[in-house]
Parts: sequence; C-alpha cells; structure tokens
Amino acid sequence: TSAGLVTRCEFVNNDWHGMEIGGHAEPQIRQNLFHQNRGSGLAVSDSAQPAVEDNLIQENGLSGLFYGGTSAGKSARNEITDNAQNGISVAGQSSAVFFENRVLRNLEFGARVGEQAQPMLLSNQFNENGLAGVGYFDSASGAAQDNECSENEMHGISVNNQAAPFLQENRCQRNLQVGIDYWGNSAGLAVNNDASENGLQGIALHESARPTLENNLSNRNNDSGIIFWGASAGTARNNNCSDNRLNGISVHTDARPLLVQNSCTGNSLAGLAFYDRAGGSASDNQCRDNQTDAILVTDQAAPRLEDNACAD
Repeated sequence: TSAGLVTRCEFVNNDWHGMEIGGHAEPQIRQNLFHQNRGSGLAVSDSAQPAVEDNLIQENGLSGLFYGGTSAGKSARNEITDNAQNGISVAGQSSAVFFENRVLRNLEFGARVGEQAQPMLLSNQFNENGLAGVGYFDSASGAAQDNECSENEMHGISVNNQAAPFLQENRCQRNLQVGIDYWGNSAGLAVNNDASENGLQGIALHESARPTLENNLSNRNNDSGIIFWGASAGTARNNNCSDNRLNGISVHTDARPLLVQNSCTGNSLAGLAFYDRAGGSASDNQCRDNQTDAILVTDQAAPRLEDNACAD
C-alpha cells in the first residue's frame, strides 16, 4: 500500500490520462489541475482508494474522473467541467464515494455508472450535461442522495438495462426531457425526489422497467407527472402528481403498474389515465379537481379501480 500527498500540481496535455492510480494505493490528491489530457483527467483502478479533493478537472478527452476495478475512496469538492465524455465514470465493482462535487457541462453524462459498480453519489451538482445528470447502466446499483440533477439536455437521472439504484431526495428539475427515466429491465427504489418542471414527464418508465416510486413530487411538467410505457410495471405509492400539462399519471400500451395513495390533482387532463391495453390497479388515489376527468379509461384498457376519491 502506498500513500503520500500530491498537491498544487498541473497535469496538462498528456497523451493519455493526467494521472493513474492503481494497485492498493491510498494517496491524497488535492488542489491540482487536470486539463486537456487525451484520456481522463484522473484514472483510478485495481483496489486503489485515493482521497481526491478540491481539484479542477476540465476539458479532458475522455472523462474527468474514471474509477474501475474494485476501487473505492472518496472524491469531494472537485470542479469537473467540460470533459469530452463524462464528468465522472464509475465501472467494474467500484464503490467509491462522490461528495459535493460540481459536475457541469460534460458532453455526455455528469456521472455514468456501469457494469457492477455501486458508488455513493451524495450532495453533488450534476447540471447542464449533454445527456443526463446521472446515468446507470448494466447491473449497476449504489445510491444517489441529495443531488441536484437539473437543466440537463435530456434527463436528470437515467436508469437503464438491469440497473437498480436507490434514489433519494434528488432534485431533478427543468431538464429538457424527463426528470427520472427508467428503461430496459431496470428496477430499484426512488423515494422523496422532486421531478418537477421538466420538458416532458417528471418520471417515465419504458420497456420492462419495474422500480418502486414512493413519496416523490412530480408537478408542473409539460407532459404527465408519471408515465408508464411498454410492459413496464412496478409500484407508484404516495406520489404527488399535480398541475401537469397532461395527466397526473398516464398508463399506456401493455403497462401494468400498481398505483396506490397518489395525489393527482389540478392536472390539465385527467388525474389517472389508462390507454391502449393497459392494466394494473389503482386504489386509494386522490383524483380531484382535474380539468377533464378524474380517471380516464380508453381503448382496450382494463385496470382494476378501487376506493379512489374522484369527486370535485
């Protein structure tokens, strides 16, 4: 195991990474500049556990920070901007912790988590990135808590493939498309997030996604608050889906969610809407004061409806 301190250095214009840390190294990397390297600014591999703090990491050819292998350690208060791929890439089985970083204007994701990585993303800013603030892929998991994932070119948080993260108390607002977007066979738990004022939906489920959504705010979006597409399922419980431009919760194609105790009021169309061949069930939901319908069932949709409050 090697430790040591690297501080106030410049790692600029290198033909590959600005710095590589591997083996069992546990150095402290503080107040350095990683700029315009052809690879990543800083790459961590093997079982290294560095402390990466207060660095400026910008305009690198791949990602600002890359963590792979079984790496861990802490990355805190770094400014990670304008990199050609992602601000932060986490792969392998890395369980690193990322805390209070400002990750802005990267061409793809603010943070991309793939393979079997399970990092902790805590109180970071993932704003104004080209695809999404945070993207989960493959079988990734871990947790994202108290992050700001706003004003990204597509989504606040995107969950894909078989990823199953725990998302708590994140602010996914004013993204051009969706606040929190689920695809593939993704799952996990999203609780107490604010997915409001997005260009499309607050939360969207596609394909065979089946997460559990609890106690989220999904208000004032330009489409519906929560939408289910494809063969998606999962549970939406005690969410507030109000004042959206279309429906509070929309269920389409062959989706079969369980909708329980949600508040869907003041939407421009219906509180709950079932289209196509949609099924599932809706019980104990508040669907008052919507402009067209409390609950709309059309086409061949056949949900089970029980004990919902629909009066104006």
